Parts: sequence; C-alpha cells; structure tokens
Amino acid sequence: NPLSEESDERPGLSAQLSIQLNKAEQPDANIPTLTENTALPLEPDPSSEEQLKPADAAQVIQQLTQARQMESRGDLRTAVLYYSDLIDLVPTNIDARLGRGRCLMEQGDYSAAMSDMQRAEDLDPKSPQPAYEMGNLFYARKDYRRATTFYTQSLNIDSTLIMARVRRGMSHHYLREHQRALDDLERALDLEPSNHHIQSCIRMVTKAMN
Repeated sequence: NPLSEESDERPGLSAQLSIQLNKAEQPDANIPTLTENTALPLEPDPSSEEQLKPADAAQVIQQLTQARQMESRGDLRTAVLYYSDLIDLVPTNIDARLGRGRCLMEQGDYSAAMSDMQRAEDLDPKSPQPAYEMGNLFYARKDYRRATTFYTQSLNIDSTLIMARVRRGMSHHYLREHQRALDDLERALDLEPSNHHIQSCIRMVTKAMN
C-alpha cells in the first residue's frame, strides 16, 4: 500500500482552529507560491442542483464559470463575490465553497478559508478535493506536518491525485524527510512521466540527499 507509511488521521476541529488562523496575518515572502489552479474540472454536482429549475441550473454553471475566470485572472475579490452569490443560490455546491476558500486563502483570510473548506468536506466526505485544499492552506502557512496529514487524507480517497502526492512529497522535503519526499515524487512521476515540474522537484530532493 503506497500510503501505508502515512497517518490518515484528520486533526480534530478544535486542533485545527487552535492555530488561531488570523485573517490579518499575511504569509511571508519565503512561503512556497501556489501557482497552479487547483480547481477540479467544471462538473456540476447533481446532488446540489437536482432540485433546481433548468434556468437556475444554467445560472449555476454561468456563475461558477465567471468565478473561476476571475480567480484565474487574479481578481480574487470579484471571484469571492461570484462564489458567494452562487453559495447563496445553492448552499450545497462544494465547487463554490472550495473556490471561495481558495480565494480567501490567497487573500490571507485563513479562518474563513478553512471554514469554507470544512463545510465542503461536510457536504461531500467522499471527495478528495476538500482535504487537498486544506492541505494547500497549511502548506502555504509552512505548517508542513499538518499539510501532509490532509494530503494523505485526500490520497486515501483518490490515490491518483497527482498534485496531492507532489505537495505531500514537497512537504516531506521541507521537513527534511527526503526519502519519503522522493517516494511520493517518483510515484507522481510514474503517473505523469512528462511533468517537468515533478522532474524539477525530484532533482531538488535528490540534491538535498547528497
């Protein structure tokens, strides 16, 4: 089992919030940048929209598309507004919850971001994405130990989620657990052999081991 070396225990809510995420706190310049769009492909959640009229369902798709466009352009404040409008329309839409959570995280509002991500997890415990996004939040804060826990939780649901494996590997690297880092990164490269970013990460870890 490739995940047997990791604990899949999720920190309790009180433990998560005990770090006192402060929305006024800003990440320092040395925090690894989260450059890629971590959103999953746009696929409407039928469970959250099955009660909607066709016109409303079309509105959900339109607002989610607009929100992701604003997020991709870096217009995070506008993206938050679009995501919030969508949440008002469909409170159970996890794409909107996670999207708003990502934008809030990038703006430094970690408490609100975590709240959205946890709510998304409550809405769909079988999805790997909420745990992955929570891992990204702690990765951005350089709390790599807690990040690995959430990435493991995500991978226990979907072991093919490449970026969760890469981020867990890099978290191990920053914790100076280089062999664990290399194991994760090599497994990720097996899944996507042409990924230059993964190849670069492997070179970084290999150099640190020598």
